[in-house]
Amino acid sequence: MAMQFLWGLLIMCMTTESASNVVYYRQGNNIVARYDDYTAKTILDSRSWTKILGMTVHEQSSKLYWSDSNAIWRSNLDGSNQEVFLGAYINVTWSGVNFGDNANDVNLTVLSYPCTSITAWTPTSVSCLMRFPSKTQSNVTSSDLTLQTPYGIAPGVTQDFNEQYSTKAYTKPLVKAVSIDVKWLHPHTIAVDKFDVQAHWLYFSDYVHGAVYRADTTTFDFQVVVSNEWSVHGLSVFGSSLRYSVESQGIIYLLNVSNLNARPVPILQSLKSPRGLCVDRTNTTIYFVGKSGKIFKARGNGEFFYTSLRDSVQVQRILALGTATRLNSIALDETNRMLYWSETNTNVISRASLDTMQRQVVTGNLPQSILSWPRHVHVTQGGKLYFSEYGGRISAGDITANGPFNYVVNQPTDTILRTNLPGQNFHFYALE
Repeated sequence: MAMQFLWGLLIMCMTTESASNVVYYRQGNNIVARYDDYTAKTILDSRSWTKILGMTVHEQSSKLYWSDSNAIWRSNLDGSNQEVFLGAYINVTWSGVNFGDNANDVNLTVLSYPCTSITAWTPTSVSCLMRFPSKTQSNVTSSDLTLQTPYGIAPGVTQDFNEQYSTKAYTKPLVKAVSIDVKWLHPHTIAVDKFDVQAHWLYFSDYVHGAVYRADTTTFDFQVVVSNEWSVHGLSVFGSSLRYSVESQGIIYLLNVSNLNARPVPILQSLKSPRGLCVDRTNTTIYFVGKSGKIFKARGNGEFFYTSLRDSVQVQRILALGTATRLNSIALDETNRMLYWSETNTNVISRASLDTMQRQVVTGNLPQSILSWPRHVHVTQGGKLYFSEYGGRISAGDITANGPFNYVVNQPTDTILRTNLPGQNFHFYALE
């Protein structure tokens, strides 16, 4: 679904001797040029674009995470030791007999990795979910599986199942069949609880499968949190409270993730293209941005509150920028009472004091800044600002000194797409 809409193209440089109108747009995995005479030419076809769609910082483990629509990457905070954290997930179901007295009796492994997110158990069937670091590892067969109980271990599928099962006194687990379902992921927005020192779940939205998932940062545990939501562009986690914005619906939801059977509660509705959001340390106030250039404030539970003018409102607009600004992400620096946000179309990172809400440009909007389509911002409790660019870069710097902001992830050569049109060089990005 997400692959059907058009992507905007930023023209980095173009010289031509005769004026003509050319429209560039995304179609599938191609970029197409359509000319005045209605002819069209495919000028690029690639599945290997490196682009950063989501970014967050897990301060307690000193890790940086980012998504590129095909995987979630992880590195140290300085960008070193980059690795793929998640590229796919697998759902495995074993069918047979003697699978213990309860789910705690069963130990499951897939490709030697423990599969501990058990989603269903009976004495004759057990299912589990787990993440895979790389899609190349997702070619799993029954010989890669083991099931163990206190009474024995069953590798793969039991070859002489019927014969052994006929021996009623047999207590060792016997596997009659296995079902293996591997899904390649397309992660977009990602988030982790920045306030809880014990936080270990990384939450992310998937625009192809229409879901919000969470993956354990210390194990291979994986869980489905929300289903049937295709345009989740804002995520914020505080303890057991997950808030997320669905842009196409104009709704912000609140979900208690301590109970995955709980239903999301719509706390703010009739919004215009809500995207990034953040919550304060008390979990009582949320700030969120609209794509059209406005920043809002609301109660964490969606209740009405009184403004300084004694008006009772559910949502308060605290800053309005140009409609073409295209806000994407927002973060709160509670120590200095500052909001930070990204402006994708104006190519700047900005901030404002909560006391005055006067916009200040932090970086960008100058030729030497070389900032292109900033996407996500994150303020650490240690006073550092991280921000990502769609074109494959993540920068970090001290907010108290207003920088300098240095690259910790720098992959623009993998994302700036170059092609030659007749008589000219043409450079552009493909923007989601």
